[in-house]
Amino acid sequence: MITKYFVLDGESSAQYGIQMQAPPVFEAPRQKITKVSVPARNGDLVFYEDAFENIKGTLKCFILKEQSFDYLADANRWLMKTGYRKLSFDGDDESYRLAVITNAGQCAVRMYYLDPFEIELDCKPQKYLLSGEIPMLFTSSGVFDCPAYEGIPLLKITGNGTVTLNGKTITISGSSDWLMVDCEIQDAYKGTTNLNGKISCDEFPKVVSGENTLVLSGVTSVEITPRWYTV
Repeated sequence: MITKYFVLDGESSAQYGIQMQAPPVFEAPRQKITKVSVPARNGDLVFYEDAFENIKGTLKCFILKEQSFDYLADANRWLMKTGYRKLSFDGDDESYRLAVITNAGQCAVRMYYLDPFEIELDCKPQKYLLSGEIPMLFTSSGVFDCPAYEGIPLLKITGNGTVTLNGKTITISGSSDWLMVDCEIQDAYKGTTNLNGKISCDEFPKVVSGENTLVLSGVTSVEITPRWYTV
């Protein structure tokens, strides 16, 4: 299917008369590295981090000329919203990205004087799979497969005890019923209440490509939203 429209936080560009001239273009992710210069030694020491840099993206778009005046104001308000936004495309019902529009302030002028324009994006390197948004419930130890690169999961843990995912253990104590553990932001909570004092762990677990091992001890159940992604 040919991609014509993009979707930001659930709203399609078609609602604002915006179409893409061509498929979106994204850089390939680059691994984060740290270089250390050593006096009196040729070259640098290079240390590779277990993470990737943000990537740039470009959407080449236009507003149909007969629609430009009618759609311009609403389109600009929509594009100028700040922060990371959920970005997907028609024809792709399996994945999404988290993106910031970096040239929103210029889009108004460019759209007003010239129908074709570009939207510049600063994106997290992950391409999230929608299948990773589906929670998996475990009431006992088990294994599951990850079809992607990896994932940083969200856990809903009921009861007290330990949850060990791929060798990384979270200990829960003093919980009255259930709590959420977000391994990406490294935070525990229930609703708006912070519950970091109810958990302890040396390192938050990740979901890895292929087989993942889950071991439960004491807790009643764990609901894992794997949030797996490709890069």
